[in-house]
This record gives sequence, C-alpha cells and structure tokens, in this order.
Amino acid sequence: MTHSRLGRFVPATAASIPAAALANTGIGVMTVASIVMVFALIPVVLVEALVLGWRLRLGPARALWVSLVANFVSTFAGLVIGLGLDLLLALGLGFMGGAGWPAALIGLVIFFGITLAIERPVVRHMQPQADPAAVKRAVLLANAITYVGMAVAAVLLAPVDPMTTRSRITEAVNAAGIVRLEQGEHFAQHGRFNPLARDDLSKYARHIVVDDRGWVTTVLAFRDFPDLDGKTFVYAPEVRDGTIVAWHCYVPEAALKHFPAHCRFRTVDEAKRWTDPAPPGKAK
Repeated sequence: MTHSRLGRFVPATAASIPAAALANTGIGVMTVASIVMVFALIPVVLVEALVLGWRLRLGPARALWVSLVANFVSTFAGLVIGLGLDLLLALGLGFMGGAGWPAALIGLVIFFGITLAIERPVVRHMQPQADPAAVKRAVLLANAITYVGMAVAAVLLAPVDPMTTRSRITEAVNAAGIVRLEQGEHFAQHGRFNPLARDDLSKYARHIVVDDRGWVTTVLAFRDFPDLDGKTFVYAPEVRDGTIVAWHCYVPEAALKHFPAHCRFRTVDEAKRWTDPAPPGKAK
C-alpha cells in the first residue's frame, strides 16, 4: 500500500468516527458505551497498530493500515449486530438497556467477543503469509489491551444517559398523574380529597402520598443515582369555587433538568405564576 492511499483513507475514517463508534456499540445496552468508543476509536487503532506491528513484524505504515481496516470492518459489522441484539432485548424483555458504567461494561464485554471474531479473519486476509496462530495471539492481545483501557474509561468517565434518566422520571410523573386523576374524580364527586399512600404504580416511585389538601407527593426510587433517590416532586391542586382549576407541579430539591417542562419549578408559587394567565395587554 502507498502512503497516498493511507493519506486518503485516514481523513475519511476520522470524519466517520462518531457514527462508527455509535455503530460499534449499537443502541440500548450498547449505547451507553458509545461515548467511550467515540473518544477511544483513534487510540484503539494506534494501540492495536503497535501490537500488531510488534507481534506480526510489520512496518509502521502497514501495521497502521491493518489496524485501521480491521477496526473499520468490525465497527460497521457491529452496527448490524448491535441493532439485532437490542431488538431482541426490546422484544423479549421489553427494555433497551440501562445507563451509566454498568451498561457500558456489558456492551464492551459483548463486543470484545464480536470484535475478536471479526478482526481475526480480516487480519489473516490482509497478512496471508503470517502464521494463523500468531495472528490469533496478536489480535487477542491487541484487543485485550484496548478493551481493558475502554473498560477503565467507562467506569471513570461514562455519564448517565440523560434521556434514559428522563424517561424514568417521566414514568414516575405518569404514575403521579394517575393518582392526580383519581383525586380529581374523587373531589368532583365528594367535594374533598382522599388521603392515601401508594407504592405500586412505578418502580421509580417509592411512595406516592396524598394529604387532605390533595397534594400528591412522589418520592423517587433511583438507587443508582443519589442526586435523585429519595427526592420528591409534588402536584398541588388549585381549587376555586369548589372546582379544581389547575394542578401545579414543582420539585423542591432534585435537579430540574430531568423533569418535564411543567415541573421545572422550586415552589408551588413559581409553578402558579407560570400557569396563571397574564394580565390583559401583557405577555404571559
């Protein structure tokens, strides 16, 4: 291979790194590892080039080319495999993965085996004169080093997936909405609220408590997220002339960014100012 070919191929590969990294980690369980792969793909190619060059006695340019092609092929093959695995999870278990470093590690373990299965024949095809056993050992060592590095990065750097967190919060908000609806119907029929406590509507809502004012207080159950676990959000009814005219949602302590727009307030008064109509002639 000439340096000009490598010069054309490297920029194209670099430009496709974000998409390629996401492909190699799929979606759902594999998605959480994508942030690790985005930043790791370039050093992975370089590290594997060093190992392959050392173990297979290749020159620097040839080792880099073999590593680049092998990783490129395994990455895009991972797109199909990752989508297939997540589809099976969604159909069989009804969910598509978790958040944080545990899910990232699951994705990395799965793709370690997949990568070995794909990269070995690629390297053997590109280096037909090399001993097959030497190729097997070289690919195994190269990937073992890079995947250990990515696993460490996943534990140290993988963030909580905000969309996954928000979807869980949405489930808890919907559970509180069920109680809110029931309380509205009870109030319409009896002219008062029905104090109660429930813990059976969502695994992300540890308790949903209603007091005699009709305030629906939800205690979140997020054991893996201390900034959310045990925190509350509240639906407070506004009653005028014996009728509930509005429900105001506010969050006393937890980070507001995780909640839907109508709940991003610290106090019930802030929520009321957002929902109350503006005076005539003034913007709301």
